[in-house]
Amino acid sequence: MAILDRLADRLVEEIKKEIRREKMIASGTLFRSIDKRRISESEMEVGSTAKHAPIMNYGAEPHAPNYDDILRWVIEKKGETGEEAKRAAWRIYWHIKKKGIKGRYFFNKAVIGTVMDLGGEV
Repeated sequence: MAILDRLADRLVEEIKKEIRREKMIASGTLFRSIDKRRISESEMEVGSTAKHAPIMNYGAEPHAPNYDDILRWVIEKKGETGEEAKRAAWRIYWHIKKKGIKGRYFFNKAVIGTVMDLGGEV
């Protein structure tokens, strides 16, 4: 069904637009992972294969995150190196451990925006 493919393509683009708008691109893993896949002749799935996508979308309760992942993110996103990067990574680590991560709801915003653009109601 060509219309289903076009709708899925549009939703993929809207999700990527939200990721750019929210300035959520560091390594590009999340952005590149947004894609569609056909489930059956009448079903498509749009989503992400990035392991951190659900946390970025829905947020997370306070927890002890992986420090090495945060350090990599600081280096890629902030361009910091050495001790400066380590201090920044620890600050982020402790913030997540104490306060969690706020959800960005980029999937939700993209779906709502697409439905409204097509004349639907939410």
